[in-house]
Amino acid sequence: MSELFDAIDALIASRAPLPPPEER
Repeated sequence: MSELFDAIDALIASRAPLPPPEER
């Protein structure tokens, strides 16, 4: 599941220069 979160994190960081949500 780490890979999934990593991909999502990369996507979010790529399209929005905002810090990752604290939903983890």
